[in-house]
Amino acid sequence: MTMATDEMNPVETALADDADYVIDFTRDTIAALLAEPEVAIFRHAVSGDSILLTVRASRQECGRVIGREGVVIKAINVLCNAVARKNNCYITIDIRNNDDKADEAKRG
Repeated sequence: MTMATDEMNPVETALADDADYVIDFTRDTIAALLAEPEVAIFRHAVSGDSILLTVRASRQECGRVIGREGVVIKAINVLCNAVARKNNCYITIDIRNNDDKADEAKRG
């Protein structure tokens, strides 16, 4: 059952506000690395104190966010989870390649 924010108890409202802050922080951090952030698609799902942020971008943009040997995405993950822990939640970042979606359509 989904409740409007006004109907949530104060603890649930605080967790929702914390999750929104963490989502915005993570989205802004990743967008700052992208050459064309307006083309990337950011989606999120919140379950309890866990957040899943999915980022869909071109292969080149994904490479920019992931970095050589995953160094950049690991650093982003550490930073964003430090912010998340301070806000009573956890975040998982999933980077997806938009080109894979186009390839699937061609094969389909």
